[in-house]
Amino acid sequence: MVASTVAKLATIIDGEEDSSRRMGFETILPLREGNGPTLFCFHPASGFAWQFSVLSRYLDPQWSIIGIQSPLPNGPMQTAANLDEVCEAHLATLLEHQPHGPYYLLGYSLGGTLAQGIAARLRARGEQVAFLGLLDTWPPETQNWQEKEANGLDPEVLAEINREREAFLAAQQGSTSTELFYHH
Repeated sequence: MVASTVAKLATIIDGEEDSSRRMGFETILPLREGNGPTLFCFHPASGFAWQFSVLSRYLDPQWSIIGIQSPLPNGPMQTAANLDEVCEAHLATLLEHQPHGPYYLLGYSLGGTLAQGIAARLRARGEQVAFLGLLDTWPPETQNWQEKEANGLDPEVLAEINREREAFLAAQQGSTSTELFYHH
């Protein structure tokens, strides 16, 4: 998932890339390189975008596929006070990678809400959003975000998100501990 060619895999194995890049924890997760447009895929609540790698089987090879994710404890999903701050952080990441449109955005679950928020911000800047895809996403206008923020996230949902994140991090590290990712 992290290396799309033998040459890139060799570079990673030789240690010429930092450890977060080798393990797929970076904010920009390149899933496939093509010579055409790029589909930017926004993570669900877990913070990981690796599940979008399956799209490479179905999209024309010209398409690049990039996941925008936030799996680490110091990322926007863990440090932002609200979804607007997460959208702003991911917008900045997107603009660093591709300063101008047209943009092709896809989000799964919470990622759909993020993609929609980022699409609105891009359009407000006068940029073209050629595609906005939402997978298993609640329409933002049906959500009472103030009530949700006041009540906080469901503890069971938070526990499941943390279990998924910790299991993935541990599997990538070959251990059962995620202490390496927490900076004291």
